[in-house]
Amino acid sequence: MATLGSTLVMYGGFSDSGGETFFADTWVFASGSWSEPTVFGPGERAGHCMASLGGTKVVLFGGWNGNVVLSTTWVFDGTQWTLGPTGPGMRYGCAMASFGDKVVLFGGQSDTQGTALGDTWIFDGTSWQPVTGTGPAARSSAAMAALGNGAVLFGGTGTGAPPSDTWTFDGAWHLSTATGPVGRIEASMATQGNVVLLYGGGGYGDMWSFDGSSWTLVANTNPPGARASFAMATLP
Repeated sequence: MATLGSTLVMYGGFSDSGGETFFADTWVFASGSWSEPTVFGPGERAGHCMASLGGTKVVLFGGWNGNVVLSTTWVFDGTQWTLGPTGPGMRYGCAMASFGDKVVLFGGQSDTQGTALGDTWIFDGTSWQPVTGTGPAARSSAAMAALGNGAVLFGGTGTGAPPSDTWTFDGAWHLSTATGPVGRIEASMATQGNVVLLYGGGGYGDMWSFDGSSWTLVANTNPPGARASFAMATLP
């Protein structure tokens, strides 16, 4: 899911209830209710990543449709989906966040055998550009969100135990010295004001706040409970 101005946009996913089903539907949440516009979209997929582009469009990349891992870029302007340019290679389980008037994408896995990727790309609405330099180790299913003029990435899965490192991105990656949550996969992260909030992942049901320098454990009152592989976004 991603925000489009004051609207929340959701696309696709899958259900394994009564057999594996992949969805190709677009949903928008605005003024307190969900609606499903009749619009041609990217096609059935799950495990794709999405983020807001400049607050006026939503970018979707990659995913898996049950048969193949995908490598297409799609842009939604609130009315229609448009196929975007060629960019990063095929992947799902990637992480994506708004980055100023662009989006930044990191990692994912390139096949169903769990081959993790460690590349970083920036999309400005016209073209994808790779980011060089040292960054997080290859991983998929990491949590990522915008913070100020940059982005924050935490956790995921690659080789060995889930990492507990925190990375910030401002055009280049920086490893934070902050100590925070234990390593976990498939947590969710969202921006709230001048911090990002991280919830759950793996078998956890805790919530943490990161201000760009340090992590703080947030008291949970009536929490949703431990869960992973869910979505979280701010409501403007």
